[in-house]
Amino acid sequence: MSKSNRGNKNNRKNKHIFKITACNLEFLLSKPTDSGNFFDVNTNNFFEKKWYYFKMENYNDSGFTLIELMIVVAIIGVLSAIAIPNFQKYQAKSKTSEAKLHLSAVYTSQQSFFGDYNIFASCLAYMGYDSSNEAEQRYYAVGFNTDPDDVDGDAEMSARSLGLVVTSTACRLNGVNPVAGQHYFLAGRGIGATIANNYSDHFEDGDVQNAGGAGIGSSSLGDQNNAANMTFIVVAVGYISADNLTPATSSVYSIDQTKTIRPIRQGF
Repeated sequence: MSKSNRGNKNNRKNKHIFKITACNLEFLLSKPTDSGNFFDVNTNNFFEKKWYYFKMENYNDSGFTLIELMIVVAIIGVLSAIAIPNFQKYQAKSKTSEAKLHLSAVYTSQQSFFGDYNIFASCLAYMGYDSSNEAEQRYYAVGFNTDPDDVDGDAEMSARSLGLVVTSTACRLNGVNPVAGQHYFLAGRGIGATIANNYSDHFEDGDVQNAGGAGIGSSSLGDQNNAANMTFIVVAVGYISADNLTPATSSVYSIDQTKTIRPIRQGF
């Protein structure tokens, strides 16, 4: 027999053996033996027995040692010590977007009011900014946290001539003592029981000042008698971090007539 014929015969034989092996392997993977095991050492099937010994030789029943387990726990502890504070800081930082959103809404109301009457004022509810219905969802108290300056008499008369209704329940321009629901809007959420929901304890300018000196965290309103005094500053004060639960460490942001939002104190 020529080498070529013998080679062809061996190839056919190898192909045949491969087909048998594949069939037996498929059988082993899909059907258990009569004893309930997938691999039975007592089988008379050559391929099943070879597969059984192959699996037994590669079987490893070892597990974790106590030291290995302790190392894993220690690694998890270190990662947690790093990740949890960063996550809490990220959470607190995300809450500051609320302050910026509401201060921007105040700015829009002030600019609309100015377009109608040529002055800025402290009567936020009259202008159209009223977040009273959202108090339970807000971390920040927003508005005027100090008595604004009286509006100049000539500026007031000019605004009246343009249709401004000046009353204690509408838009008062002189002798203003900030009133909840008109000049400021308190929060309903915070950290535990610490919430910016009390004007004199958590929101008034003297409470939120810090070492920066007087005026830090204070609202203001110019007397509107000329372009230089057509100004306003509105503040947002909130408690967003468990590490900052006093008025002097609260989160404070402000906005003015130029739409400049300032982070007076981050509070986290």
